[in-house]
Amino acid sequence: MKIKEDTSMKFNAQKSKYLQNTIAYIILGVISVTVLLPVLYAVLGSFKSTREILTEGGLLPKIFTFENYIDAFKKGHFEKYTLNSIIIAVSDTFIGLFNITAVGFCFARSNFFGKKLLKTMILLTMFIALGPMTLYPVITVIRGMGLQNSIWGIVIGLVTGMGSGVFIFEAFFKSQGGEIDEAAVIDGCNFFQRYFFIALPLCKPLIATYSVLIFSSAWNSFFLPYILTFNRIQNQPLSVAIVSLMDMGGEGSTAWGLLFAGACLAIIPVLLVYSFTSRWFIKGITEGAVKF
Repeated sequence: MKIKEDTSMKFNAQKSKYLQNTIAYIILGVISVTVLLPVLYAVLGSFKSTREILTEGGLLPKIFTFENYIDAFKKGHFEKYTLNSIIIAVSDTFIGLFNITAVGFCFARSNFFGKKLLKTMILLTMFIALGPMTLYPVITVIRGMGLQNSIWGIVIGLVTGMGSGVFIFEAFFKSQGGEIDEAAVIDGCNFFQRYFFIALPLCKPLIATYSVLIFSSAWNSFFLPYILTFNRIQNQPLSVAIVSLMDMGGEGSTAWGLLFAGACLAIIPVLLVYSFTSRWFIKGITEGAVKF
């Protein structure tokens, strides 16, 4: 009798677990379809003519055409804007990583005057969302440096707002322990050598995670680059230049096929960066969460 009850309880537990998994998979499936369907529509729409997009309601194109991609490079000068975006995103990634890792290491390994005040100021930028209110001061500083309408002005403007990374790296460096630092000091390493040759190599997964986050954020940024390059179109990044494709349909119409093609081309670099760093990206997220 007892064996029968145990078997029944085990069967009910398995049934309950199977039901829970089924519900979870259904919910995840619905969310995935909701998220991926617009992306799929844009990708397939890039192989359609604008006329077909406006007149036909099907998902698959009746006639596949690469004319939109050819026009994006010929009419939209995508090669120039892509190069601008690469310069901005790569520069912003390196400068941003140096900033958050260096500040995080200083917070973790040294005590200096004004440390608590500085940490409080960084925390305020994280928890107080000022939005467009901070845009004018940033633009004013960039203009004061004489970098308006410049690619490097965009880089400097986008580097701000990475406060969360400072505290993640601070927690990570603290978790490494002081024994490593003591051994490095005995071997004659100064503060910068301990940061560059010892601390950084130990947090490669976390660096890979933030490199993807910073790169994608800089690559997809629109509002600040749009304002800074309003008077100098040749310095616009790809995210801003894509908007100009809307006006190439002629007679006030929107060239939807051309716009979809431009959006698909803009997604490719981010996908490539993530595909090369995905292993460290996932590892860095889990390690950073545990350390923090």
